Amino acid sequence: MDIFYMYGDENYPLVVTGEITPWESNVWRFVKTLRHLGADAAREDGEAFADHYTYLQEHMEMSDELHKTLRDLSACSAVRLGVITNGASKFQWKKYWTLGLDKYIPESAVIVSGDLAISKPEPGIFRAGEDLFGLSPKDLWMVGDSVKHDITGAKACGWHTLWLRRGTEDESTVETDLTAHDEEQLCSLLRRFIR
Repeated sequence: MDIFYMYGDENYPLVVTGEITPWESNVWRFVKTLRHLGADAAREDGEAFADHYTYLQEHMEMSDELHKTLRDLSACSAVRLGVITNGASKFQWKKYWTLGLDKYIPESAVIVSGDLAISKPEPGIFRAGEDLFGLSPKDLWMVGDSVKHDITGAKACGWHTLWLRRGTEDESTVETDLTAHDEEQLCSLLRRFIR
């Protein structure tokens, strides 16, 4: 996964500018990943992967526990939820609707890099979050699974961070306030904000 994401970072700027589609990016990075690992991979392999990846994105769901956690957080007057996401506008908004995030987070509290032409970990996108909520960095938390984009970017801007550790990064080298190793622990840590 780390290699796959590394190659995604290489052509992500082309997705943001519309020079290639996310589907084309997935074809390319899948083939590059397999070749990097020493496997023989053809474009057709990448196309099959990209088709399956697209299917999964169109059918993704949140767990009941995450729905419950977001419902409880959104009902808490002391907590304001928002989203900062990297990706082409059309595809990120589709994810927002597919996951049902609109039940907990209003559209006005969503920042999509494809709409701004800046992306995480660039400071500008975090500053846009500060402006959106009218809060200082010390009052904001970034919850994310990408050390490079979410955690490092937010920390550099003075935000607090909660890292959902999915990759193979060495935990001892990551500067974060909190770390969750799975979704259950993530929900437990998020519930601390209600208390």
